Amino acid sequence: MEKTMILDAQELGVKAYFVDEYEFTFGVDMNSEKAIQFQEEAYKAWQQLYVTDFADSAEVVDLLMNLQPYTENAYVQLPINQLLSILKSNGYKANDCSGEAFNAEIQENFSRYLIGQAMANLADPYWGGILPTFVSHAKDFKAKFTLN
Repeated sequence: MEKTMILDAQELGVKAYFVDEYEFTFGVDMNSEKAIQFQEEAYKAWQQLYVTDFADSAEVVDLLMNLQPYTENAYVQLPINQLLSILKSNGYKANDCSGEAFNAEIQENFSRYLIGQAMANLADPYWGGILPTFVSHAKDFKAKFTLN
C-alpha cells in the first residue's frame, strides 16, 4: 500500500502518513522554523549543565526541570547518554529513593527521588525523555522546601 498523507501541520513541521490500514508514521522536518527554534531553546537549556553544582541535588532538579520539554520532543536531539553519565558519575541512580525508601519530608531524599525518576525515564528505550509530571512534582518539591 502506498503511503497516504493524513496530516500536514506545516507550522509544526510534522507530517503523518498511513502505511497500511492499521499503522501510520510521523515525519518531522528538522529544518522547519519550529524545529530550529526548539533546538536553539534546548541548546540554551543544555548550557545550564556546565554551571550546575551536582553536589546540590536541588540544583540538579532545576536542571532537569529546564531540560524536560526538550527531552521528549521530536525536534530536539540531546545527548541523553552524556547527561545520564554525568548524573551517574555524580552519585545519582535511576529509581533512587523510590518505593519504601521515599520520604517526602527529607529534602535530599525527595530530590534524589525526583532525579532517580527522571534518570529511569531517560534510560527507558521506549520513552527516552523526562515525563511532564516531573515538572509538577519538582514544583511541589521546591514549594515544600521554599526553594526559588
